[in-house]
Amino acid sequence: VKAAGSEFFESWVRTTPGGPGGGSSSHPEPKARAAAVRVRIEETADTLEYFRLGVRYYQMGDYPKAVSLFEVFARQFSGRSVRNNLGLSYFQLAMSVLADCDSQLVRRFKLPVVLDPETLAKPVRRGGPAQSPCYKLKPFTDHKSKARTYLERAVESDPGYRVASLNLISLLIMANEGAGALGAVNRYRQRDGTGPVLEALEIVAFYLYGLSGGYSVDSEEILRNIRVLAAANPSSAIIAFSRARLEYEIEGPERATKSWTRYLALEPQGEFARVAREMIRLKEPSPRKRPNPPLPPPLPPGARGDGNDSWLKTLDPEPLRIEAYPVGGLLYRGRSSRAFTVARRIVLLEEKPRESLTRENVIESHGSPRRSVETTWGEFLDYRTFGFDIRDGRVVTIVFFDDARD
Repeated sequence: VKAAGSEFFESWVRTTPGGPGGGSSSHPEPKARAAAVRVRIEETADTLEYFRLGVRYYQMGDYPKAVSLFEVFARQFSGRSVRNNLGLSYFQLAMSVLADCDSQLVRRFKLPVVLDPETLAKPVRRGGPAQSPCYKLKPFTDHKSKARTYLERAVESDPGYRVASLNLISLLIMANEGAGALGAVNRYRQRDGTGPVLEALEIVAFYLYGLSGGYSVDSEEILRNIRVLAAANPSSAIIAFSRARLEYEIEGPERATKSWTRYLALEPQGEFARVAREMIRLKEPSPRKRPNPPLPPPLPPGARGDGNDSWLKTLDPEPLRIEAYPVGGLLYRGRSSRAFTVARRIVLLEEKPRESLTRENVIESHGSPRRSVETTWGEFLDYRTFGFDIRDGRVVTIVFFDDARD
């Protein structure tokens, strides 16, 4: 947009209200107006970087930094995507508080939102959580309230934005708010109809609503509905886990054993698979080898010093200063690489793949990721110190993280 775009801007400005003609204090000459538009577009592009970095910090599991970056972006462009992402970040912060109080609560139901494995990796206690005092902890209620506000605003700004609606339902189920979840389910259905996952969430919401005293729980009906749904959708891991959990809480551990086993056949790896194995006292499989790193970056994240500075300047001689507490740093934007530094330390490095890679290639080389973060355009596979953006089954970006991150 910089050099070659000058004629375009002047031409475009001539077609805007005010048209061609002499300038005045209220209608400047086309060149002056074009310059103003150009500055505004460059500022917009710079602000967009806060959103992109916020997504990366969310993928890294650093939710406070993700919130600070998304909030800077939202001050200028408060659309559905940034509201959804702020809601998800606060959602994760709320789950961290809940997990510290009772880790079983964040693993009670498998929801269409990816959970942070480090939040989940704590011992499971058997028995239904009922009305846990953990839900009343102020840090939890504060984060939950902010998450709900942002997700509701995302839905209000675009009622057809299904991602935010599902995230809102998931938040309310995680927070043990059956009545609120039922209301969100009904609003979603009125706009977009129904589907197997939505039906499973509705059954769970009815169950939670009944436990809270909202109505007399008909346990047989709850179980009949989830079993019929599971039989009609045998490949859905979310529905299979919901069935096993409801049977476990309503009928007891022994009656749920077959359903936990069915779930494990669908999803043998991951944190929820670990929950299922603990429920039926299955031994954990032997830990897999540490994943092989992908092609090494020109400089490893975490490195610092004069050599770093020289290489970074070849990427971008005028890096963008990111002022978002508590992040603060420099963003270097090259043609095929991007680097973000804090106190001269590389904390994030992005590169385009040097050869064509598919999702299958990644799993073959590095095993299962520690988690998969679903996005509206694909997914991100997180291997802790590196990760892959996947779109349409192919790797579009390789990301390297500072090994010192939590």
